[in-house]
Amino acid sequence: MVAAFPDSLTAEEAVRIRVQLMRFLRRCRAQEPEEIAQETLLRILINLRAGLRLHSPVAYAQKTAERVLQEDRRIRRRETPLEFDIIAPAPDEHEEALLQCIEFCQRQCFSRSERRLLKRFDEADAKDRQRLAQREGLTRNALGIKVYQLRSKLRTCVENCMKEGVLQK
Repeated sequence: MVAAFPDSLTAEEAVRIRVQLMRFLRRCRAQEPEEIAQETLLRILINLRAGLRLHSPVAYAQKTAERVLQEDRRIRRRETPLEFDIIAPAPDEHEEALLQCIEFCQRQCFSRSERRLLKRFDEADAKDRQRLAQREGLTRNALGIKVYQLRSKLRTCVENCMKEGVLQK
């Protein structure tokens, strides 16, 4: 028997689906599970209003959440790895100081091979990252962790440099 919800889900059904979505998204380690759950429910409601008939609303919600999660991860991979505009939303006059801090910190914190690794990682697609991990003698996940640690170290140094005005005249 096909369960059809005329124009939307009832509040009880939406809450039940949302709870199960949140569990699913936490198991998948989504970065923003609440946002993904909301987007999933929105898409379901839009499809219901367009005439979709659901046999299993929970199963449909999970499949939709998987697609939304994949899209979210794809978008996050394309984002700038170091979002310095969040750290220092400075006007243009501070951009030069920010760039100087980044260069200073890269030289101060990293060896040449670490700088090269970061550059190659950022320029690589998924297959190239796998090859890069193999060249480094690491698993793909271990490479990701190493790059994350290097970026965190760089971010901390740049934040301190901008706060203290180390390079500013």
